[in-house]
Amino acid sequence: MKSRYLKVATNPEEAVIGKALGKRKHWHLLVVKSTVLPGTTDTVVKPAVEKLSGLRCPEDFGLCANPEFLREGSAVHDTLKPDRIVIGEIDERSGSELESLYRIPWQTSSSAEDNSCQCRTHQIRE
Repeated sequence: MKSRYLKVATNPEEAVIGKALGKRKHWHLLVVKSTVLPGTTDTVVKPAVEKLSGLRCPEDFGLCANPEFLREGSAVHDTLKPDRIVIGEIDERSGSELESLYRIPWQTSSSAEDNSCQCRTHQIRE
């Protein structure tokens, strides 16, 4: 089954995501990129999106937390070349799908520096 991805603007309301996700016919991966308190994705985002979309996680959509680690003055560099990638996954499929997105740019590179990011991808269950 080919996965499809739904991109939503920064700091969206759960209602917008839930309504948009409810109109989709295929499994999608929802990623919380913001750095929020541990447990927020599972206890706030997931129930709100399930209620508003009428879908169930992880059967109908995937869910991951993927906090950013940005330093003041070097946010663009930190985004393009992160020193670590943390993936909090609701299930293995969701985590694997998100990890595959991070691996794409580095698979075609022959540079050892570019490939080093693969070694720093961590999956953490909330």
